Amino acid sequence: MIGQIVSHYQILEKLGEGGMGVVYKAHDSTLDRLVALKFLPSRLTSEATEKERFYHEARAASSLNHPNITTVYEICEHDENVFLVMEYVEGETLKALASRSMLPLTQVLEVAMQVADGLAAAHDKGIVHRDIKSDNIMITPKGTVKIMDFGLAKVKGVTGLTRAGSTLGTAAYMSPEQARGEEVDRRTDIFSFGVVLYELITGKLPFRGEHDAALLYSVVNEQPVPMTRFNDKVTPEVERIVAKALAKERDERYQRADDMLSDLRRERKHLDFAAAGYTSITGSTTQVRHQASLPGTVPQGEQAATGVVSTPQRKRRILPYLAAALFLGVAVVCFILFFPYAPSSVAGNKTIAVLPFTNLAGDKDEEYFADGMTEDILTQLAKIGEINVISRTSVMQYKGTTKSIREIGKELNAGVILEGSVRHAGDQVRIVAQLIDATNDTHLWAETYDREYKKIFVIQSEIAQNIASALKTRLSPVEVEVLSAPSEANTASYSLLLQGRYFANRRDRLNLLKAIDFYERALDIDSNDARIWAALAEAHLSQMAFAQDGMSGSLENARKAGLKAVALDEKLADGHRALAEVLYTKDWDWRGADREFSRALELGPGDAATMNRKSLFALVLGRVDEAIAFAQKAVTLDPVFDRSHWGLTYIYWYANRPRESIAEGRKVLELSPQYPAAHTILAFNLLALGNIDSAIAEAKLEPECMRSGAKPTVRSSGSRPRPGSVILE
Repeated sequence: MIGQIVSHYQILEKLGEGGMGVVYKAHDSTLDRLVALKFLPSRLTSEATEKERFYHEARAASSLNHPNITTVYEICEHDENVFLVMEYVEGETLKALASRSMLPLTQVLEVAMQVADGLAAAHDKGIVHRDIKSDNIMITPKGTVKIMDFGLAKVKGVTGLTRAGSTLGTAAYMSPEQARGEEVDRRTDIFSFGVVLYELITGKLPFRGEHDAALLYSVVNEQPVPMTRFNDKVTPEVERIVAKALAKERDERYQRADDMLSDLRRERKHLDFAAAGYTSITGSTTQVRHQASLPGTVPQGEQAATGVVSTPQRKRRILPYLAAALFLGVAVVCFILFFPYAPSSVAGNKTIAVLPFTNLAGDKDEEYFADGMTEDILTQLAKIGEINVISRTSVMQYKGTTKSIREIGKELNAGVILEGSVRHAGDQVRIVAQLIDATNDTHLWAETYDREYKKIFVIQSEIAQNIASALKTRLSPVEVEVLSAPSEANTASYSLLLQGRYFANRRDRLNLLKAIDFYERALDIDSNDARIWAALAEAHLSQMAFAQDGMSGSLENARKAGLKAVALDEKLADGHRALAEVLYTKDWDWRGADREFSRALELGPGDAATMNRKSLFALVLGRVDEAIAFAQKAVTLDPVFDRSHWGLTYIYWYANRPRESIAEGRKVLELSPQYPAAHTILAFNLLALGNIDSAIAEAKLEPECMRSGAKPTVRSSGSRPRPGSVILE
């Protein structure tokens, strides 16, 4: 067909041929551009029904408009032959690229992120490719990745091109369900993508056989050889990502390409951070920066790490560094000797207070949104162990305050303050955030985010990571993982979640009922959002004091919601905290509660609410020193919250440390003069010290408590625990 004119396309050369058709390079004389024509096998279009299915699915594929997907321009017929007109992409296939040499891991991740982004866009439209393979993915000279052949994709809810029991795809890249001739969905593409990743990293296919039958048996029944056997540069996280994509059971794979994309991005950032560290060269230290390049070149960071830089080059490069280091050393000594030195408050005090964000929308009904942003950013920061984050209950007291940054920092003992504003209008949101040194009002970092509302989780994650960077905080792999965020939010359900929190934070019976209603409405929209389930569990736990059906009913509702939250997102600290509360309050499952509290603190090491609850739980177990340590930490993170001081007051009293208990009890009354039972426990402490008259005077200040015989307890449903009465073996 070379040289022929088909419609207004002149065929220039043959590009390739496979089971799904022949592809030609052609010139579009109407629009004066190069295109790719794919002539389809007659078996796909010979019958009227099959032809109609093909047209329906190809039309849907043509609606895809994404930088990582080749565009389908139109569907044409010529002499009873059906062909697709597609974007012509210059470059080479990943198959060719991988066969030429072993690619650096950073380059593989760069390619993988683009593929995952393209797949996510297609899947969001209900389109499954069904034939993802390295031959179907091109990379341009500029490094842009293009997924090809979406013209033969499957549209969700539409009967496929092939008859029942038949398969479509390439055997080596098929998913197990595809090999068995079963119905496919987006997880099929994720499996095939996993095969491509394995191939790019190792230069080999994960499943092999001498013929198609043996190959398909391997796909369905055999596990791939670990990639580290072929490539010792593979990190454990990359191994995990590929293994999860290649899970035999669909439910064990990534459920969405977006989720896989998040993990790929996080690992790429982790590698960038590692490559930007310090590498020893001939006894001195110099910083090696990582620079990614596509396609085919090795980044400088990897060259240095693998010894590609020659010894003479190293010697020439290091001389300027040695001279600079010597000069700097002399300068530092002179500075210390002759000038007064005051260390940065930020370096010594990484306690941060996130002040309530200002609502600039001009609509009071949007106040919940500003409060929600404050709380969510605070929650993100609490996931970072090296940063102490003042709790929401303390910072919300400064909403609308006229106090200066220095005054607030001093009252909260915070070294840095984050303040900002939000404006939410329709599907757009603007967030302005700035980090300020609380001792001298100097700005450490500032950023303005103008994004689509659906990107709100990404903004929150970026703010937390930028603050960590500004405070020179190194994130652990666990922290990097928990700070990751889904690329898009369900804005309808998220808005309802924020409104629910707005009412839940008022903590009275009617507002808790309103909050539960908002959460349940949010779940009607998106029942797979773990945040909503965790918030619902917390609301039911708070409702115990007001529940009409008694504590048991509230706890059971909290249990169901907590279990669901953890099942949906094992990395959500709030879900583990709520579940821990249920396990020891309702089930008396001490071991399970201890496990869940520990996991909650691992995921959110700076969460004051978890610290507070863990302190009382430790007391129940008789671990008094541990209880005191957690209660003290809670007070540090929540310094102007009366309940934090009350927890420490109670634990000191229980530990027979009356003087310290009295000091904390006085702080409780300073913050909340009408706090229940505060005067009573002060009276108990004074009595223990032998100050009988003072104890009687203190007790008279709380006559109602004394008349009812109420005593402070850890739980309203049980008696005061005895140290050591519960032991975990």
